[in-house]
Amino acid sequence: MELLNKIIEYGNSKAKEEIIKEIFIGVFLTYVKTKGYGLAYTYRNSIKPPHLLPPIKDRGNLRGKKAREVITFIKSENPLEVTLGLATLNSVLDAPDNAPELKDFGSYLVKESKGKEVAMIGYFPFMDEVKEVADEFYLFEKTIDSVSAEKDMTNLHKAEILITTGTTIINHSIEEIIEKAKKSRVIIVGPSAPFCPVLFDYGIDEIISTSVHDPKLMIETLSEGVIVPELKGVKFLLWKRK
Repeated sequence: MELLNKIIEYGNSKAKEEIIKEIFIGVFLTYVKTKGYGLAYTYRNSIKPPHLLPPIKDRGNLRGKKAREVITFIKSENPLEVTLGLATLNSVLDAPDNAPELKDFGSYLVKESKGKEVAMIGYFPFMDEVKEVADEFYLFEKTIDSVSAEKDMTNLHKAEILITTGTTIINHSIEEIIEKAKKSRVIIVGPSAPFCPVLFDYGIDEIISTSVHDPKLMIETLSEGVIVPELKGVKFLLWKRK
């Protein structure tokens, strides 16, 4: 968990004395407000009814807690706690000045995949378009049995480009993935992906994530159960390793 420890350390250096002001755990997305607004995918690895799921630590009493205390949840074995930790981390990180807006990050990734050997971790809406233009395509997906995908990562080392979801931080698979994709151009994508330079030190080449520019609109749409492409009030930014 070396990378997770470094992410937490960096986040806590930015959190300082910030406290949790708002929390909303939506069916698909979660947001936390501290000095800013942070998002993360609401991750559940079980279909058990809610009363049989492990409880979130201090639930009902999280508002007012120090942000750095909740950021440490990133190392938890409870996926919903990790979700909260990551959303809190994202709420204390500033959007990079040198990260331009991507109006359509799916189109960007399709363009970058043309003629390449591409691996994808996570079932993205633009997957079919990437598959169509890529020279070779591998999908790795452990959680959806209905899609044709590899369950282990044996072929991951073959990829020239790896497009991976930010939820690999939530399920703690990120370090294993980076290790297996040492020769790949690694792009981490989604609201869960933090604008954290530590990721560049460990092999991530590009971070595509969200910056909230209209909190009211973001909250209105998130609270209605939208999925990421439907979320309003946010911009997707592209931050590349120098």
